Amino acid sequence: MIRIDLIDVVSPRGRGAKQFESNVRSIAENGLYKPILVNKRDFKTTGRYQLICGEGRLIAHRKLGRDLIKAEIVEVDIATAHIITLGENITKCPPRAIEYAYALQEMVRQGTPMADMERITGHPPQYIRSYVRLVEQGEDRLIKGVESGVFTIEFAMRVAESPEGAIQHLLMDAFDRKLITAKQVEVVRRLLAARTKNGVKPVAGAAPVEDSKPYTVEDLKKEIGQLTRDKERFSQEAESKQTRLIALVESLRRIRTDEQMMALLRQHRLDRVPDLRDSHGL
Repeated sequence: MIRIDLIDVVSPRGRGAKQFESNVRSIAENGLYKPILVNKRDFKTTGRYQLICGEGRLIAHRKLGRDLIKAEIVEVDIATAHIITLGENITKCPPRAIEYAYALQEMVRQGTPMADMERITGHPPQYIRSYVRLVEQGEDRLIKGVESGVFTIEFAMRVAESPEGAIQHLLMDAFDRKLITAKQVEVVRRLLAARTKNGVKPVAGAAPVEDSKPYTVEDLKKEIGQLTRDKERFSQEAESKQTRLIALVESLRRIRTDEQMMALLRQHRLDRVPDLRDSHGL
C-alpha cells in the first residue's frame, strides 16, 4: 500500500465516462482486485513514484477520497516503463478501434522495436504499419468516420494508403453511397490514380482545381458500372470460347476413334495431331 499523493501520472489519457463510473462503483463496493503498477526509479531523489499502469484505478481512488492504494512497485528505465504502459493500453483497446491505431503510432514514435510490437499485439509488421499509416496519412474525416462507426477500420486503413487527399475523399464518398466495399478500395484507387495521371482531377466535396477536368463520385459511379458490364461481357465471351474449344477437342477425339477416317487422314498424311501446350491435349 502506498500513498496516493506520492504518485505522478506521466502520460495521462482520456477515458469513457460511463466505463469510469462503473469502475468507481466496483472499487467502492468490492475493493481493488488488480494493483496499479508504479516505477520507483527516481524515488530516492524525488520521494515520488511514476505511474506505469492503472490511471483509471488511481483516479477512482482519488474520487473515493482514499489515501492509500495497492501497488506493485518496479524499478525500470523510462523507455521500458513506456513500453509497458503502451502494451497495457493496447490490450484494452479493441483492435478495430481508432485508439488502437493511435497507441501503435505512439509505440513507433517511442522507438519500440517491431519484434516487441509483434509480441504485444500478436500482429505481423505489415498489419501494424497499416494502422500507423492510418493516423499518419489519414484525413480528419477518415479518422472521425472510424470513431463514429461510419467507416470500418479495414476500409480506413486501405484508403489511408492513397497519397492524395482528393482521392481519399472520393473513396469515402463512394463508400458512403455504398458504391464500393472495403475489398474494392484497391481496384478503385488504381482507377482514380490512373485518371489523375491522365490529367483528370478527382473532386469530392470541393471545387475543382483551375484548368483541370473534375472527376466526381458520379463519374466514378458511371465508370464502376461500365467496368462491371465489361467484366460480365468478358466472362460471357470467355465461357462461350471455352465451350467451343471443348466441343472442338471432343470432335477430334471422336475422329481418332473412327478407323475409316483415320485411314483416309493417313493416306493424305494428315493424321499427325499437333502438340497442344495447354491442358487440352489429345
